[in-house]
Amino acid sequence: LHNQIEQLEKDVTEKEELINAGEEAKRILIDQLQEKESDYDELQTELNNAISQSEEQKKFNEEYSEEQKSLIAQIASKDILIEQLQISIKEKLTESEQLKLEN
Repeated sequence: LHNQIEQLEKDVTEKEELINAGEEAKRILIDQLQEKESDYDELQTELNNAISQSEEQKKFNEEYSEEQKSLIAQIASKDILIEQLQISIKEKLTESEQLKLEN
């Protein structure tokens, strides 16, 4: 009976040690999980910032492109006006030369 009690006490001690080791392993895993969550949160923040910057750059590029298109249209319009003025000047010169010849 004494041997059985000693064996039971030994078994209980071993099981307590296993429980303690399991709890320590659990604490370590929880700590590691919390570190990973923190790393994930930091990376998510960086990703969100990068997405935001990318969207801002895209918007800037689109606005810049629209400005460029507007400037090109203005230049084309002015080129047309210049051509019309040149034609008008040539016509006036031609009329003036004809008037001189008639006189």
